[in-house]
Amino acid sequence: MPNALSAQDVVAGYHRHHPVIQNLTVEVRAGETLGLAGPSGSGKSTLARVLSLLHQPITGTVSLDGRQVPGYRHRAPRELRTRIGVVFQQPRLSIDPRMTLRRAIGEPLAAAHTQYTGPGRPAGRPGRPHRRPARPPLARGQ
Repeated sequence: MPNALSAQDVVAGYHRHHPVIQNLTVEVRAGETLGLAGPSGSGKSTLARVLSLLHQPITGTVSLDGRQVPGYRHRAPRELRTRIGVVFQQPRLSIDPRMTLRRAIGEPLAAAHTQYTGPGRPAGRPGRPHRRPARPPLARGQ
């Protein structure tokens, strides 16, 4: 399906003989948010890593816009890697607390030369973080 991230029959884990995820199929359409809940060790982080192309499943496939992902981590094409974002379980540990949420989301989008068109930002406006105007240089003696 176009504009969708999907995983089909995924088996994943960190040891081939002891997978954490078994035969999972999921689809997330463009604009949707997927939340994962479950007890510790149930595979939430592993699934997030597989869907964000950071961890290769033991078996199964991950597709983006109907195109099967040919590699994971840095072997995944850049145009695929930069289209997926993850909000970590404890964002306060990974985001500067002085940043606004818009800036925290906008910085990686700007680095990937992508536009943010979500709530609070009109379509077509670059998803760049807010920048303060440059200060004029100080005159001698100030």
